[in-house]
Amino acid sequence: MINRKITYLILLIFCLNPALGDSGAEGENQHSTLLHRAGDPVVLNGVSVPSDFPFVNVTVNNSPDTGYVFINTSWGSNPHYSMILDNTGAPVWYVRSDDNRQDLKVQLDGRITHMIDPGWTDRYFVALDTTYTVVDTFIVPEGYFADEHDLQVLPNGHYLIIAKRDSLIDMSQIVPGGNPTAWVLGNTLVEMDENDNPVFMWHSWDHFNIEDAIHEDLTGGSIDYVHMNAMDVDLDGHYLISSRHLSEITKINRHTGEIIWRLGGQNDDFTWTNDAHRISYQHDIRVLPNGNYTVMDNGNNRHPHFSRALEFSVDTINWTVTKVWEYPEAHNIATGWMGNVQRLPNGNTLINWADNSLPKLTEVRSDGVKVFELDFVQSHSSYRTFRFPWKGNAAIPYLIIEPHPEGATLLMNKFGDPDVTEYRIYGGTAPHPDEIIASTSQPFIHLSSELHNKAHNHLRVTAVDSHGNESGFSNEDEIFINQIVPGDNMVANGDFSDGFNLWEWEVAEGQASWEINNQEELHVQIEVGGSETWHIQARQPNIQLIQGKTYKFEFDAFAAAGRSVEFEVRKDGDPWTNYSQRGFTWLTQVPQHYTHEFVMEYASESQARIVLNTGSSNHDVYIDNISLKEVVAGIPEEKSGILAEFKLHPNYPNPFNPETVIRYTLGEKSKVQISVYNMLGREVKSWNEINSAGGQEIRFNANDLPSGIYFYRLEAHATNSDRSYQQTRKMLLLK
Repeated sequence: MINRKITYLILLIFCLNPALGDSGAEGENQHSTLLHRAGDPVVLNGVSVPSDFPFVNVTVNNSPDTGYVFINTSWGSNPHYSMILDNTGAPVWYVRSDDNRQDLKVQLDGRITHMIDPGWTDRYFVALDTTYTVVDTFIVPEGYFADEHDLQVLPNGHYLIIAKRDSLIDMSQIVPGGNPTAWVLGNTLVEMDENDNPVFMWHSWDHFNIEDAIHEDLTGGSIDYVHMNAMDVDLDGHYLISSRHLSEITKINRHTGEIIWRLGGQNDDFTWTNDAHRISYQHDIRVLPNGNYTVMDNGNNRHPHFSRALEFSVDTINWTVTKVWEYPEAHNIATGWMGNVQRLPNGNTLINWADNSLPKLTEVRSDGVKVFELDFVQSHSSYRTFRFPWKGNAAIPYLIIEPHPEGATLLMNKFGDPDVTEYRIYGGTAPHPDEIIASTSQPFIHLSSELHNKAHNHLRVTAVDSHGNESGFSNEDEIFINQIVPGDNMVANGDFSDGFNLWEWEVAEGQASWEINNQEELHVQIEVGGSETWHIQARQPNIQLIQGKTYKFEFDAFAAAGRSVEFEVRKDGDPWTNYSQRGFTWLTQVPQHYTHEFVMEYASESQARIVLNTGSSNHDVYIDNISLKEVVAGIPEEKSGILAEFKLHPNYPNPFNPETVIRYTLGEKSKVQISVYNMLGREVKSWNEINSAGGQEIRFNANDLPSGIYFYRLEAHATNSDRSYQQTRKMLLLK
């Protein structure tokens, strides 16, 4: 266990790089490269924020609780942010990450915890102390993978965590029409001690009947019949769990594992005295000091659908449940997933409606009067939102680097420390730089001449207080500087006059090679093209794009026979964003010049790349004169040679519950098949159509499918030519 825990800490520190810190000190310019202009980053209450920061709107603010807001952006957001905000919506602390993070909260021991999700089976939780230093990790026993829903740290140093494990079950022996090779997901409530050893394990297999998940498709190939999403410790020390897909709250004896009572669902031990709705697909269970309970009652499968914050009491003598309080009484809000309810120290109730279409924090008094409401300016969902009193002072600054037209902008914050008089910037071309290259009294700086052009620059910063004390180094970040005069070609060796220099080549599937022919063209020689265009790929990294700028992407190309290729400008890493907003290009045997303009609609990026995908066909491809230039006023436009494109767009919303829209574009009239598959590759839905060129859409309702990852695939075959198109995308159903 100890070695496994060290591995998680190393992964966190060196791979995920969530070093934490900030400051709010402001002052006069102390360095010639600190320029005050329209391109300066936003600074809120002394905290500088990146260009993709998820700003919030506070629409109601009438004497709410004084605790800070703890909130994450959830699935579908990239990058992800974990944040502590004040009642104006200004950040007190934040961290940006490429991996999903959620359930940011303060535990009973005074430490902050949240979930880290680098991969479906690699999740774990971390603890941060008041200096925003990662001091602990929380994991599940060997043989299981951690559930993302909840973590409860106990006063004795133990912690409660949910573990998952799939089992192959012959469902044909359990339900009519059941799949004989179904993967069924079971949940285990685990109490781990302070040394990460399990001291209590309660398995859903031993206590819950799969057939009680009446709203789940029990004939499918993948079944999540419990979906445990919250736990708490009752006032008598026994455990409470919420199982969404059973619509049940269960109380468990912490010594014997026996069920003390079951509330809701198919095995309800109680009579509900004043509430015929009961609970349905609830999220969150919390015990109050007076012995009552709160839940976020999502209300799925209730007709009409409504959600509510619910407080109720239980009587285990007469075995009755009484609704004590609910919000809203009008039953006019519906959120089909996530969310939470928190009773605040001042007696108010915090409600997170979670869905990206609804507020992320509604605070109401006991009489139902709203005193605070907050939502993201741009659409984001948020798993849970909390309020806690908090006072933190970062041990080290937190550094984020963004590309700037003249070089780079550094944002550095030593969160919670009012006594920062100077930030010192250390830089160089080698890791762990120890040479000071600039300094500033503000929480940001623009660098240009201090950086090395055509090179990777490694940067880290320290903070100096009014007594001259210098902090430790921040997290280290790097940026490739490729300073080019606007209008000049950003692609190095785009005409291949220098052979393969600065280009990378990969064959993920199939058989291919490349050569520079006598015309100094790139000749991609393909024997076996693989099944996807990206299976044969040439690329050039370290391309810098500035948000709001317009770029022109050009190349000459032809093929041994008619075929499609993907030539794009993409993010050089997950999620591989297509910045050029460009899809397939049809090549013929006649050499053509192709031109495509696009606006960089995303945050500025220093790690984009030119991508030449030539797989999925056995026909050779010839490429030359690749260029990417910032469009400069006065340069005339050239006529585009691009034919109308086919494209499968990301579904929206994603994640979704239960409906999403699948959109696609046809380059010409085509016979189309859209198919949806589950994780096991089983087709669960398909459509066959003949449509004209242009944009099309299909509404996909997954009400009868279980939560999980699904894939949707477009296959299009032109009716009047030999053009064809195939693409597959991923979507997430969360109920």
